[in-house]
Amino acid sequence: TNPLWRSEVGNPEFKDALSKSLDANGLLANGPGRYSVAATLTHLDKPLIALDLSITSEVRYVVTEIAANRVVFDRNISAEYTAKFSDAFIAVERNRLANEGSIKTNIANFMQQFVQSFKPTARPLATLESGRAPGS
Repeated sequence: TNPLWRSEVGNPEFKDALSKSLDANGLLANGPGRYSVAATLTHLDKPLIALDLSITSEVRYVVTEIAANRVVFDRNISAEYTAKFSDAFIAVERNRLANEGSIKTNIANFMQQFVQSFKPTARPLATLESGRAPGS
């Protein structure tokens, strides 16, 4: 096959996209963080030419709480994105759009699932009441 027909997403590009997304959503520490995130791109479709090009990415995300050296999140996340013929006439461009869309969707799904996994499932431990002095 002609390599010009395919767009590649490698580890440096994926790491950059993940870092920028975490930062844009306030999830990236400026210094030492509480958690470390390991993300491995385990699968990325490499379809041949099509009018509407769908690409599915699968990434394994492992989040470890650094102080306790404890894994708090370990999931494989899949995401599909379709670049339509109307999005780009040239097939190489459609392939690039589908790759980028799949990766962006995958990262967004990870952030959503990660944040949701920390939502409290039981009653809150404490509530704050306003308007009264302590002991009154």
